[in-house]
Amino acid sequence: DVYKRQEKIKQKIIDYFNNNVDVVLSDAAANTTGNKALDSYRTGDLCLNAMNFAKKLLAENGIFLSKIFMGSTFEEINIKAKP
Repeated sequence: DVYKRQEKIKQKIIDYFNNNVDVVLSDAAANTTGNKALDSYRTGDLCLNAMNFAKKLLAENGIFLSKIFMGSTFEEINIKAKP
C-alpha cells in the first residue's frame, strides 16, 4: 500500500534526524492549471503538509521556509506557522 510506504519513509526520516534539523526549505508547488483559486489552494495544501512534517524534524527554534501563493489558505498557513 502506497500510504503505508510513505508513512514508513517519513518515520525513517524523522528517526534519522531526531529533531536536529535547523532549517526546512520547501519550494513545492502544485502543477498549475490556470485556475488561480485552485492553484493557490493546492499549493497551500502542499505547504501545510510540508509544515506539519517539518515540525516533526526541526530542532527547537528551527526555521521552516516555504513558497505560498496568496489565496484561500494563506491566512490558515500564517496562523499555523506561528509558534
